[in-house]
Amino acid sequence: AVDISGTLEFDDTGKVDFKQFGIQLLPLERMGWPSANAQVDADGHFELKNVGPSLWRVELYAAAAYIKSIRAGDRDLESREFDTTQGFSGPLTIRVGTKMGALQGTVRAESGTPKMIMLAPADAAPNRRSMYQQRGRSDATGRFSIPNLRPGKYRVFAVEESSFGFDPGQMPQDSGVEVNIEEGQTATI
Repeated sequence: AVDISGTLEFDDTGKVDFKQFGIQLLPLERMGWPSANAQVDADGHFELKNVGPSLWRVELYAAAAYIKSIRAGDRDLESREFDTTQGFSGPLTIRVGTKMGALQGTVRAESGTPKMIMLAPADAAPNRRSMYQQRGRSDATGRFSIPNLRPGKYRVFAVEESSFGFDPGQMPQDSGVEVNIEEGQTATI
């Protein structure tokens, strides 16, 4: 196991209350392996203790903020994932954005019943789509609005609310509607 230290950096240079942020590592290969968590201190630093050997995904816990990029030492982590099976060389530097995007639109609901709106990153492997999904709900007329989305390309699915357990990872790669969510903008479909 390794200890991983790191720092949050922001594009917005205004006053930031770092203590509202938390970092979590989610295991991608060893289901049942405990996650690693750290609270960010007042100076933007964190330390993840006893991180076991696995493939991990970095998550940020905060209202209306998202990970723009991550560096481990001098390496860019394009997918927010890294491997500790051979150790780890860091520290982690996490650049955080606060200009969230949003999605609004209308789904055709012949029955007049609301639909569950689900989003998964368009570039996520099908077996990992369910890990990254966002959810919303349409009203009886089919209109919906989902705020506080991380900018990026998503696949959007509208399913019956009774579709408990719907997994976007089970859908064909080209299913759903692709939408691009931009920083500080609302996309409409």
